[in-house]
Amino acid sequence: IAPEAKVDDRLFDVVIVGDIGTATFLANLRKLYAGTILTHPQVELHRGTHVTVSSPERALLDLDGEQPSVAPVEFTLMPAALRVKT
Repeated sequence: IAPEAKVDDRLFDVVIVGDIGTATFLANLRKLYAGTILTHPQVELHRGTHVTVSSPERALLDLDGEQPSVAPVEFTLMPAALRVKT
């Protein structure tokens, strides 16, 4: 879902999908898998080393295919804390 993400740029890529219905989601599923979902007007990309997620409503988080939590939550990038072989 984050087609421009890189493992070595030391940034989180945060993709936010706005309030879309099931029909809109299904109609744009091809864009999601083609890596062109960022062209949709309800989709935003943000980058940073520290991310705070909050929402007045229940917001489920999807982290690389895992759903570990709900908002509010904070993430901080720790450069060189984990070695990744590319």
